Amino acid sequence: LLLSTDIAHPTSVSTRRHQGKLRRYDPNQIIFHEGDESMRLFQVIDGAIALYCMVEKDREAIIEIVGHGAIIGLNRNGCYFYSARALNDVCLIATTGQKQQQRKLAATSSVHQLINRINRLYQSHAMVRTSMAIRRVAQFIVLSAKANTISNKTPETFTLHLNRTEVSDFLALSLETVSRAFSELRRRQIIAYENANEVKITNHKELLTIAGNSVSPFG
Repeated sequence: LLLSTDIAHPTSVSTRRHQGKLRRYDPNQIIFHEGDESMRLFQVIDGAIALYCMVEKDREAIIEIVGHGAIIGLNRNGCYFYSARALNDVCLIATTGQKQQQRKLAATSSVHQLINRINRLYQSHAMVRTSMAIRRVAQFIVLSAKANTISNKTPETFTLHLNRTEVSDFLALSLETVSRAFSELRRRQIIAYENANEVKITNHKELLTIAGNSVSPFG
């Protein structure tokens, strides 16, 4: 895959050889990191490069793979808005002082498409994280309901003995994420609050579906 409008005219590659330094990178070597100060543009002479962004801690998502002729290193607010890593032996021309060229290239539709793709990746991964959090909170609610069957309360209504901070610690999720998950389950009318500590399960079937339980604890 190439960023089609980022590919320079073939004659410009040889011309640009006289405008910057040749740099070589080994496979998996980082060319620049997302968030680094943008000091130069790079044009690919040979090899393949993965452009990626971090969508969560220690997890990256590849947004494009570029090769010969592609120009990389465009910045947003003076910083690279994605990272670049060599996939094989790579040869680049590194140029500096190309502010006018930066502005010209930054106006191309491909750059806007790349930014939009990054934004969609962030949104997609945020949705996945939210979905996983809701599932874990649903599993916690099922577990809590099971524990309360030995009391005088029915499994439909039970006392939540942990506060939100303790629940978030137990599930290894942030307090904000846990609160959003509880709110979403309430919005879907799967649970309701009798009072601050009393939780009522209003849709057993849906709760079990979200929690991934095959056997109901509610009899």
